[in-house]
Amino acid sequence: MDMQADLMAHLNTRVVVPNGRRIEEIPTALEPSEPRAPISVAPCPAVAEAPTALPPEKKAQLYRHGLLTCLLNPKIVVTYGALLPQFVDPASGHVLRQTAALGLVQIGAAASAHSLVILSATAMASVLSKRKAYLKVQRYLLGSILTALAVRLAMERRSVV
Repeated sequence: MDMQADLMAHLNTRVVVPNGRRIEEIPTALEPSEPRAPISVAPCPAVAEAPTALPPEKKAQLYRHGLLTCLLNPKIVVTYGALLPQFVDPASGHVLRQTAALGLVQIGAAASAHSLVILSATAMASVLSKRKAYLKVQRYLLGSILTALAVRLAMERRSVV
């Protein structure tokens, strides 16, 4: 008990800056004025239990997360700001409307292409994940490819410029 009180008194009377130097000793109101009961530590029940699968998220929530992530990506703004103005003709009318129309056409085309890839990959994954032989071949084939790339990078001579 004395060691705990000494530690608390030590921690409550020193102010330390990031570089580790002690500035000054300041007595605080947190110093124990009377003996306290010892602190007991119990194991966390979440750690003792086996990990469980996460609950599935709703498709609408996943879509909102993806859309928000895409809209807040500054690279999109820079890309559209650099790419679209070259296709806008100021003599043809309202520049903002032309830019918005071009952006919406590009977003529609990209969404269609990405949706096609997602649907195709989902269908293929559901069929192939049921085949144990494919999973085993995929695991060892990809492991071998990554190992070969690592060996190639390790053996590559580097030129000093």
